[in-house]
Amino acid sequence: MKYFLDTEFIENGPEFPVKFISIGIISEEGEEYYAVSNEFHKNEASEWVKENVIKKLELPEEKRKPNKVIAKEIIKYIGDDPNQYLNQKLNLSNEC
Repeated sequence: MKYFLDTEFIENGPEFPVKFISIGIISEEGEEYYAVSNEFHKNEASEWVKENVIKKLELPEEKRKPNKVIAKEIIKYIGDDPNQYLNQKLNLSNEC
């Protein structure tokens, strides 16, 4: 199965950590997954990201989720194939 994804991040140079904003995934069968993180702060974004990304997010703040919840939902959405690898890389064994 092929998946196509689009992600958005806040990136302010090497001295600052990259902040995840959102992800959209669609399978080749047309199933969709979309999530927005509640762990970024829009005041850290550049003016371009504020205008072209954050302003257009499709989920209100109360429906946004922690990054670890999003990671678990992506694993569930994709299925069993990547579970072992992603669980090890993301250290998600029994969290959330």
